[in-house]
Amino acid sequence: RAKTEVQQRMLELRDTEVQVTADTRDAGTRLRGRRKRVELAAKIVELAQKKLDNEKEKYKSGLSTLVDVVRFQRELDDAASSALRAKVELLTARTAVLAARGDLHESLRIVVR
Repeated sequence: RAKTEVQQRMLELRDTEVQVTADTRDAGTRLRGRRKRVELAAKIVELAQKKLDNEKEKYKSGLSTLVDVVRFQRELDDAASSALRAKVELLTARTAVLAARGDLHESLRIVVR
């Protein structure tokens, strides 16, 4: 009976190890995706800013209306908001990776005595 109990605990330990490995790998994959999303969001903000600047120049020249300028300003605001959300999601994903690896406390410089 003791041998069976030991085998049971060893199987539970192995199952936990496999689960931690899978969780770490999944969190890493999500983290890489979030990094790409932050990069893309930054490019979208940059393009939205250029579109707004171009529209402002057209407005100064009389080739555009204030409604168009406001529309491009809203697009820029939406892009900036999306970029901020992407950064928050990246930080959340990074935290998930550290938690899955078990070293979140070290990255936060928390010492347990």
